[in-house]
Amino acid sequence: MAPPCLYLDMYETGVSAIVFPFEENQQPVSIVYDDIKEIDNNDSCLKTALPLLAEKIDLSNCKHAIVLVPGSWISFRYTSLPFANDNKIKQVLPLELDACLPQAESDFLTDFSVLKQRFEPAQHLIFSASISEHKMEALFQDLSSMGIAPKMVTPRGYAQAKVFMEQDKALTDLLYVHACKESYTLTLFKDSLPLAVRSVRISTIPSPDVLAREIQTILTSAWLRAGMDATSLAAISIFIQQSYDMALDSKTDVQALTDRTNEKLEQIKIADQQIPNARTQEHQAWYHTISANRLPDSLFNFCFGKYKTDSFLTLYKYHVAVCLILLFVSFSLAVFNLYQQNNRLEGQIKGLRQASMEIYKQTFPKAGSAPIPAPLMLMESKLKQARKNRSNGGTDEWKAGAQIRVMEILNDLSSKIPNNIDLEITRLVLNHGRLIISGITNNYNSVDTIKSLIQASPRFKSVTINSAEAEKNENHVRFKFILEL
Repeated sequence: MAPPCLYLDMYETGVSAIVFPFEENQQPVSIVYDDIKEIDNNDSCLKTALPLLAEKIDLSNCKHAIVLVPGSWISFRYTSLPFANDNKIKQVLPLELDACLPQAESDFLTDFSVLKQRFEPAQHLIFSASISEHKMEALFQDLSSMGIAPKMVTPRGYAQAKVFMEQDKALTDLLYVHACKESYTLTLFKDSLPLAVRSVRISTIPSPDVLAREIQTILTSAWLRAGMDATSLAAISIFIQQSYDMALDSKTDVQALTDRTNEKLEQIKIADQQIPNARTQEHQAWYHTISANRLPDSLFNFCFGKYKTDSFLTLYKYHVAVCLILLFVSFSLAVFNLYQQNNRLEGQIKGLRQASMEIYKQTFPKAGSAPIPAPLMLMESKLKQARKNRSNGGTDEWKAGAQIRVMEILNDLSSKIPNNIDLEITRLVLNHGRLIISGITNNYNSVDTIKSLIQASPRFKSVTINSAEAEKNENHVRFKFILEL
């Protein structure tokens, strides 16, 4: 269920309000400013009237408001521009309207709509409405004092005309007159699009003379601007609607006003064409048609910029909720995928452990059938221990054949080195396939010659001179060879 929203209908002499949704047969509550005994000079009439409305209707749960403001607050203008881009229009439109707005020195808020009608080739018709930012600021602050933020602020009479058009789609050419105690708002529709809007303030009760003259004025200006032929005026339906403040006043009879206005219209012709008679339209409950989420086309709303009360999360709460749901689903799928991958890895590890266990049992049959936590590490440990035992346990075998092997090596060395080379071997060490020979010779050339002769033997893989040093005060060189068998 939608949260309650305050619908506020403002006019110059008072205000009426209702909270929607409401109970059946519930009527709006009205406050007339003249009936308020004490009004603080520092406060507006609306700010004083709001607490009185709160005594008659429950505003505690209302966080937003839909507000209709008097047509006399609004300046309606039509402008032709060669483009229809919203960003360009926002830049150019204030310059176009600057000379047309009342009190040009004050700031205005302007909303606009690009109409499908065209009166000039390659030109787009821009229908705009402007309200003083001072009035908008006061309205915003007055409602904020009650904890209510305006969600939509729109012209009163023009909005009522749009409500009537939405409820009766068959009417396409229409002049709708919204009459209240302090003003008339006349809205002319051609092909269901607003062709002209005129708001006129009056100081007394509605006068048929003034109303007939205003009807003639708006029809004549539209006829001249749009190039309408006189016969098309006969197809226009004219309705006069009484506002809610007039409906409360028993002294005002809208039917009598319509009848007297028709008498005046019978005396007026436009291009020799008689103006059609007006018909009466009772006050309509506009809150059934207009809401923040349901707006008729070309309806203005001045709640933009700093007066836009919807935050990003509030405005796109459903989109954010969908994104959060998608994010949660994506995260859940990612976690489930990790879980599946972990299960597959666990299965592979289990298989490798079983395979390594089988290899271990085949390699070491004496291990038994007891499960082993880390067979691979145990096999590596046993291999290291076997190599160590072989190194230590193979010493006796090495010693058993040592004399034969050493003698063969000495014989090979003797056969390779000729007798003319002065050589004395002082040390010979054989250890794990490596032979270390230390000795003395007469010079460095002999050292190189001995190395070359020994290296020619197929028994030795490599011969390296580890050191060769000449003894001081002695005519010989001490050397050390390392031979790889």
